[in-house]
Order: sequence, then structure tokens, then C-alpha cells
Amino acid sequence: MSGPVLPVLQGVAGMSDVLGLQHARLAEWFRGTTTGALNAIYIVEPLRGSDGSVADFRCVFANPLGAELLRLRGHDLAGLTLRQIVPPSRIATVLHQCLAVTADGAPIVEEFEVPEYPPEMRWLRHHVVAIQGGVVISSENISARKQAKTDLARREEWFRAAAEGNLNALFINEAVYDEAGEVVDFVFAHVNEQGGRLVGMDPAAMVGRSICDLFPVNRTNGYFERYRQVFLEQRSEVDEFPIDSPTLKAKWLRQLAVPWSGGVALSAEDITAEVARKHELEARQRMLAAFIEQIPGPAWIADGQGVARVYNQHFVNLGGDRTITQGEPVSLDALFGPTQGAIYRRHNAELIASGETDRGLQEGPRTDGSRGLYDVFRFPIEAADERLAGGFALDVTDHDQLQRQAKLLSAIASEAHDAIFALSAGGEIVQWSASAQRLFGYRAADAIGQPGTMLLPPGLADELGQLRAGLEVDRPVIRHPTRILRDDGHEIDVDLSLAIYPLGDAGETCVAILASDVSARVRAEARADYLTSHDDATGLLNREGFVQRLSRRVPGEGQPLVARISLREAETMRELLGSPMVDRLVAAYAQRMLAALARHDAVVGRDGPDQLLLTLVGGARAAAALLAEWPQLSREIALDGQLYSLNPRLGYAVADGTADETSESLLRASDLAHGHAVAHQTTAAIAFEAGMAALLQRRVEIQRELGNAVARNELSLVLQPVFADGAPGGVVGLESLLRWTSPLLGFVSPEEFIPIAEESSAIVALGDWVLEQSCRELKRLDGQGGEALYVAVNVAEAQLARGDFTRRIAELLARHGLPPERLELEITERTLMADTAAHQSNLSQLRALGVKLSVDDFGTGYSSLSYLLRFAVDKIKIDRSFIAGLGVHASHEALVRTLVALADSLGLDCVSEGVETEDQRARLRLLGCGQFQGYLLARPMAPAALHDWLAERRAPPR
Repeated sequence: MSGPVLPVLQGVAGMSDVLGLQHARLAEWFRGTTTGALNAIYIVEPLRGSDGSVADFRCVFANPLGAELLRLRGHDLAGLTLRQIVPPSRIATVLHQCLAVTADGAPIVEEFEVPEYPPEMRWLRHHVVAIQGGVVISSENISARKQAKTDLARREEWFRAAAEGNLNALFINEAVYDEAGEVVDFVFAHVNEQGGRLVGMDPAAMVGRSICDLFPVNRTNGYFERYRQVFLEQRSEVDEFPIDSPTLKAKWLRQLAVPWSGGVALSAEDITAEVARKHELEARQRMLAAFIEQIPGPAWIADGQGVARVYNQHFVNLGGDRTITQGEPVSLDALFGPTQGAIYRRHNAELIASGETDRGLQEGPRTDGSRGLYDVFRFPIEAADERLAGGFALDVTDHDQLQRQAKLLSAIASEAHDAIFALSAGGEIVQWSASAQRLFGYRAADAIGQPGTMLLPPGLADELGQLRAGLEVDRPVIRHPTRILRDDGHEIDVDLSLAIYPLGDAGETCVAILASDVSARVRAEARADYLTSHDDATGLLNREGFVQRLSRRVPGEGQPLVARISLREAETMRELLGSPMVDRLVAAYAQRMLAALARHDAVVGRDGPDQLLLTLVGGARAAAALLAEWPQLSREIALDGQLYSLNPRLGYAVADGTADETSESLLRASDLAHGHAVAHQTTAAIAFEAGMAALLQRRVEIQRELGNAVARNELSLVLQPVFADGAPGGVVGLESLLRWTSPLLGFVSPEEFIPIAEESSAIVALGDWVLEQSCRELKRLDGQGGEALYVAVNVAEAQLARGDFTRRIAELLARHGLPPERLELEITERTLMADTAAHQSNLSQLRALGVKLSVDDFGTGYSSLSYLLRFAVDKIKIDRSFIAGLGVHASHEALVRTLVALADSLGLDCVSEGVETEDQRARLRLLGCGQFQGYLLARPMAPAALHDWLAERRAPPR
């Protein structure tokens, strides 16, 4: 052992007799300092081979914490090489760093993870410094700090998800103090989406604003003072209160105020509808109580257990001098005694079990203590979650009393909402209520004695005769829908309830009819039927309605023509003018076509925001008329004094009259012709030709061959590197891309076969193959050394919908020995928006597993911020179409800037795809994007080529 390290080691070994007293003192200081240091300290010197190159480094000194940190507690590390003491995953890196600082003298500071170590010491930070003849390495265990940072990020993520997933409005308010330390205001620190919706403002615009400025609060006894007391007294408060504010949409709020260290957290729920329902229920209960109290005899509603829920004073009086609280539920046993209570309870139970109305004469006690005769009506009542028994009894002991009660019942019937009338056996009207006069318009004097046919449409009188023959006394036929004539000649929709009642002792009967006006409901049902077949914005048929109309013509006579028209400029106009204006333009254009082609029985439907469907009858003549009118139909359309060019594209097909032709086959043919017109950017009307079917044939061939591509080993994988500024070698990850070469079809582009696979079950098998191969290739790269990379794999909607998807991913990672964070699953915005139960479950389980999630082609679809927060993705990938427009379209640069800022604000990584020029990369760096992917940096490579490319890139400079 020799060189500049020797004096230090001699001092450590106590060789003061050689180096003198001063060296001994320095050695003592060094020993004390390093032994008591909170960091691990190592001194290493290079070991050179016969050719003079450094092959390893040997440890000449390590303090006790150094041995403990290397999990070699109690071992003397002096004399051991780095290859012997450094964990396998770190050997290459540490050797490279020691060589680097030895060569250029620049210190190296690095934070890194050691997979072999337990969690409590997995993250380390070390400082590598060159000294004369060797290297000093100082290492610090930062695992606790890293875990604390991870826990904080997770809690922030939990809070964000909980806040946005909360069905109630959530406001986090921070207290504002004056110079004297008094709370003088609160400002919004966080508002969730429900909070913005409740207030009618953008939640982001509310943050930082004063509640006293935003709401009309009173500082002395209003909301501000209430929040201030909650904060100062550190107590929670729940309150319901009305609110009259031009800012808030709610009229009643239920609010929970909870203090926190910096202010007050508020959870608010709009209970306007709930309060209205409560008030309405209370009003109904008061009306019911008032109504039942007016019945001149006992009236009640009871359950099968013998508890009267609703009753009047007459019912209470039957119990004699027993005292009960009016309005409260009372036991029949407590009111009438156990014997009579048991009889009433049995009657109620039988009524509830049978479900049939019961009427009869029955003896019972009177309020004066005597017994009398009652006409008792009992009927079952269907409550929300149980069946009850209702009834009332009329004292018929006295005939005069009976007459008075009959008059009262007649008055009640006259004031009922539904019309009540009766027909004799001969069909004449014998009873007519005031409500019948209101509904039908006839006065009682004009109706009674008239034949029932004055109300009933032709045929209904005979139908009533048939119904009458099947009726029994007191056994009604409920809800017989029909139409009845008013006195003004208009028909109204009603539901009839019919029952047979005796007119006297001679056995004569009448038909009592209760008529409920259901015109509003019938109109609502007709409206619903209309909306299922029509586009509400334009009044045109929707696709379903159009196909139904077309199906009546195919197969059949007239050889219908079917066309698809897309209004190419409508999408741009929608951004500038808004959807209502575009709806008017689409409707106006449809009316122009209907007017121009009316002689061919034209029918127009709307299929999506900017596309129309057209059908004509007449075959070749219809086609000739369409071609003749098309130049005029392609011109600008005038609306509100302005001319608008919709730049339509049209493709059409004419039925050939074959028996197997269907409306769907005609629509497919017109779609092929329309696709040809769009692809060739032509304004001409394009007719379907047999050659276009070749496109469909190829689609069928691709779908057929694709089903066996995995079994025949026809698939291959290419990997494209993902670059990041500051990453070792510049590369942080790889994206897996699928390639297919069919023996029958040759090379098939992914843009052609992937959409076809997604429409069939083939995408699941392809996706499993790509996942398996991607993990296999990533594990092979690990054997090459260097920084660990991640691999990104596209996942289709059908894969994510599988119930065992997360389990398969976990098994895949375990099979290849890969940690979850090295697999990144790319999902599209459309898949994210599908939001099925299976998707939610798998995304949550994948997050829990530790797999990374990214949104591919972000900005081209729905771009919903709420879904990014809800599913807590890790990364967004900006679509190449926006990158291509940098430096060309100002809107593209503004959009990319917005997306990068969005990712940064949410703590997400952001990757720009399709980077092909240095100018694009420079612009992206200025905009704040740090990860890139594209042909400028590296093209997709086969695994073998990628291995060589990475090895060359990672090789130290010579």
C-alpha cells in the first residue's frame, strides 16, 4: 500500500511514532469525527491492472455507520473491493462515478434507490469527492425523507380525489388577520367542482377571493361571524338555513362547518328540493288531517299490528273516557281494550292479506255509550314500503243522520279532483259531480238524463256494456284508458275506474265512473316517443327514426336512393358561433334539400352533429335529380342576413331491388361512397361503385387473418425510446409498438388493423401478446446494465373491461421479476370517459398495485380534467398533430402550452410525441415540456437493434 492515502491510514492505525505527534493528533480527530458522524464515510483507492487501467477500487477506511449502511454490521471493510461490498444493482454506477471524479475532479451528488435494501434504508444520498490518490464517499440514509414526501403527495392526491368526488359542495377557507391579530375575513383556498356549480362560478376563479366580497354576508351577525366563531372556538357546527342571494342558485342549504388550523372547511348541500318536498308533505298531511276530521263518523288508517296511524276525533271518542294524545299513533288495545282491540286488529290483518275493499253493516259503540248500526267501509292502502288498512264508518242508526252523511259524501265527491259520474242500466247519466262539469264542460242540468254517448266516442258505449257484464258489485275494474268528448268538441285522454253500485231495493244497479284526466301524461309519453326518433335541436329524424322510415321502403318498390352528407365547415363554425347556431344551419340546409327534392318523396335525418342522411324514391330518376340539384345544394346558405359555406360532401347508393337488400346494406354502401368523397376532398356527389366494396372486403380479410396472427407467430415488436432532459444517456423509457406482417396480406399498417381489432375480440389476444413481449424485452435490457427504464404499452378498452385484468398484470410482472412502477399502461381519453364499473375497479386496482397510468393522444378527445383527477393518472402524452403545428399555427402552440401547464399543475409527467425537428424540441423546452419522443431522437427499433443502440449510447467516452 502506497501513495497519498498512506498517511491517512497510518494515522488511523495509530502510527504516531512514524509520522510524529501532530499526525497522531490529526488521526485521533479524524477517528472521532468519522465515528460520531451521522453519515457513512468510505475512503477507497484505485486498483490497477497490468495495463495500468483501473479495474476496481479497494476500501481503505469505513466508519461504523458505513458498515451498517452496507448491511455488513461488525465487519471491517478495509481491504474489500467495491465489487465485494456494493449491492449488485449499484456496482456499475458506483465504479463509473469513482472513475469520473478521479478523472475530472468534479464532485458528484446523487439520490438513488437500492432495490436490495429494506424500505427503511432503501433510499440513499451520496457525495463522491476525489482526494489525492483516491476517493471519499459520504452516504446518507434519506428513506424517511423520501417516504414522508411520498406520503405527502399521496395525501394531497387523496384530498384532491375526495374533494372532487364529493357529491356536496366543498369550500376550504383560510382566515385573514389584521395588524392586531383579529380575524377580519376568510378567503377561498380550495373549491371543488360541486362548489362552483352551487355558486354558479368557475371554482378556479373563486380561489383567493374574499367570502365577504363574493357573498352578501353581514360581518356582525351573518355567515362571516358564524364562521369566525367556529374558527375561534374550534367547534364544528351543522346548520340548515334559507338563503336569498343573487349569486347562489340554492334557496336552502345544509352546511357543516369544521375548524382547521388555518381557517374553516365548509361542506354545503343544496336541500332546496328536499325542503320543498318536506313542506309539500307537511301540507298534504295537514290537508289529510283536515279532510279526515270533517268525515262525520270514525275514520282511521291502521297497520296489521294494531296501531292506528291516522284517525279523527270521532274515532277517539269511541274509546270512551280513555285519554290519548291527538295525532300520535295509538294502539287499538289501549283505545278500545284488549278484547275489542283484538277484533279490530284481526279485521285489519284480513283486509291487508286479501287486498280487497270491504263494506257492510256492523254494530258498534256510540259516543253516548249506547250501541248503534254503522255502514262500515274498509279498504287496503299501498304505502311506500308497507300495506295498511283504512276505513270509515257512518252511523246509520238515525235515517236523518244517514241523509246528512249522504249529502256530505256527495259534497266531497263534487269537490274531488277527478270527475265522478254514473250511468244507469239503460246508459243514461244519473249522477254528475262538480268536478265532472269542470273536466267535461257540461253542467249537471245539461248532463243528467242524457245518454252516455254524449261523452263517449263511437264504440265505447258497447265496450262499457261488455265491461258491465263482467263486473260484480263493489269489485271495480281500474284504469281503463280511453278518450272522451268535451262540450267544445275536443277529445281528452282519461283513465276510467268503473264499479257497479245498487240504486235501490229492486236490484237495479248503475255504473259509477271515476275519470282521471291523463292528457298531460299522454302528451309526455308522445313527446318521449318523438324524442326516440327525432333530433330535438332540429326536429329532423335521428338515425333510429331514419332507419325505421327507410326500412318501410326496403325491400319494396321505388328502388330508394340513400345518401350521406357531411357538412365539413360545421365543426369550425361550432367553435366560433356555438352549437345552437350550427343546429339552425343544419336544419336550414335540410329544408333546402327537402324543398329541392320534394317530388321524389325526400326524407332527411340527422346522424351526429354535422352529418345528414337522405333517402329518395325513384332509383335512377332520383339519382339524376340529385345530381342535377347538387350544384345548387352545394352553394352557401343564408341565415340572419349572412352567407355561410358548409362545404358539403355527399356519397349515395341506389337500391338494386334484390331480395336480400336491407336498409343497413344501403347505408353501408352510401357510407363507402361518402368516405371516398371525403378522402378525395371532392365536392362532387359520389355514387357507390362495386370497387368501393373492395375496401370492405379487405377489412373482412384483415379481421379474418388477424384472429390467427398470434398463433402463427406473425407479430413483431418495435420499441421507441422516450427521452428526458437530464436523464442518464437521455433515455428514460420505451414505448412498445406492434407490427404485423401477414403471409397473405403482407405488411399491414397498425393504423389499418388496430381499429379493426378493437371492434372484435382480437384486440384482447393482441394486447396480451404485446404485454408479454414488452416485459420480456425490458428484463433482457436489465441484463445489459445501465439505468432501469420503463416500458409503455397501449391498453384497449376491451382489455380494461376484463374482470381479471389487474390479476393478469400482477402475474405478468411477477413472472418477469419486474417492479410495478416500470410498467406504464397507456389508455385513450375515450376509454377513460367510458367509466364503467369494470374500468373503475381495474384502474383503482392498478394504481394500488403500483403500475403507472398515462393518457395517450391527450387533447384530441374529451380532455376532461375531472377524469384525470378521478383516476389519478401519472402522465399525459401530447398528440403528434399538435407538435407538428408548432411554429406554424399559433393555436397549436397555445394549446401545447396549456397542456404542459395543466400537467405541471397536477403534478403529472408530460411527453410530447412526434418530435421531428430541432425547432420543435427547442419550442417544447421553452414551453416547459421535459420529455420527448419522435424521429428526431430515435425511430422505433427491433429489440436486437435497440440493445446495440443503448449499449453504444451508454458506453463511457473513450
